Amino acid sequence: MSMQALQPGTRIKSYTLEALLGRGASGEVWRATDGKKTVAIKFMNEALLTGASAAKHRQRLEREVKALTTLQHPNIPALYEYDLSVERPYLVMQFIAEPSYDLLISSGDMLRVPVARRLQLLEDLARALTAAHAAGIFHRDLKPGNMNGIETPYLLDFSIALEEEDIEHTSFNIGTTIYMTPDEEPPDRLSDNYSFAIVAYEVLFGVHPIFPPEDKMRTMGAFTRLQTFQRLKNRDWRFPSRVPREELPVDLRGADLKTLDSLFERAMGAREQRYQHLSQFIAELRAAILVPANVPFMQQAHKGAVELPAVPAAAIPKEAGYTQLEAGRAEAKPKTQPQRPPADSKFFTQEQMGVVPEGENYTREMAALPAETPTPPPNLIQRLFGRLRGKKDR
Repeated sequence: MSMQALQPGTRIKSYTLEALLGRGASGEVWRATDGKKTVAIKFMNEALLTGASAAKHRQRLEREVKALTTLQHPNIPALYEYDLSVERPYLVMQFIAEPSYDLLISSGDMLRVPVARRLQLLEDLARALTAAHAAGIFHRDLKPGNMNGIETPYLLDFSIALEEEDIEHTSFNIGTTIYMTPDEEPPDRLSDNYSFAIVAYEVLFGVHPIFPPEDKMRTMGAFTRLQTFQRLKNRDWRFPSRVPREELPVDLRGADLKTLDSLFERAMGAREQRYQHLSQFIAELRAAILVPANVPFMQQAHKGAVELPAVPAAAIPKEAGYTQLEAGRAEAKPKTQPQRPPADSKFFTQEQMGVVPEGENYTREMAALPAETPTPPPNLIQRLFGRLRGKKDR
């Protein structure tokens, strides 16, 4: 006997399903309402419930429940309730009615957001990730598709998140390949920090630093990771200072691009040199971008007055964690409100940025579950890549 079909109007406890937001290999997410609030409900894929990997996928839902229960953070969606014992397990979560960052980046709309605001989004998301790390949880699938929100940014999808104590009992090769580190070490805070740096580059520059959208090697599994290793080793990636001026976002043309070269090379480099604290990475990005020489370009890009932060990012202690950074947050924010994008934006209207019409499927990628790209075991990765440690070429 088949289980209840999911369709608009289906009742799940006190909720009525309204629209499918997204479907992935492991499940699907629906927008629903209880008459008072709109929520997102994630269901386990029906086909997986009786398959050979059913236990693994149930475990992932359990991981996500545990992570969301533990991580009560303003930049992580709230978990309202869940039931893993029913015929088709589900989680009821906060609904985020904004397009995911991968859609904003691919459409070019992310670069319509003023750079000072883009930096603030990254800072807020870095806080959420730092909170997860402080709780001993590693995300493992940081990518633009798992981030939403311009007014309030959210870090999504903890279905393959991993607790520190479980590292030895998991596969090292789960995730989205172009955001995974090329080294063969176990997933941890430093591998998350690497992935965050890749996302930060995309948010700021509008394109992946190693694999442009037309690059066919983006989706070639283990070979993609080999290419990541080779391109980083050979310094064959999109250094900010090498980008043709006409391809640079206007609001970065006066930034200290040479310093940005160094910051991203460190953040994406060998484990020993990566940033231990994302607060330092964000502070140094601010210091290189929000400089007086860049103010005219920021004004040109967004047709409005621009004020630099009252407290220079460089004033934040280099080894500060987010406890110290939090204390200076109010002063570090730009005083001007972010400019709204023009009316021809693909995703945004002249209404408040990020508010999309009810019924539009703008958040379909919010539900995208992590892609499990088949890659060889760590010993083969090691033979292919060699050791990244200590092999950085200048």
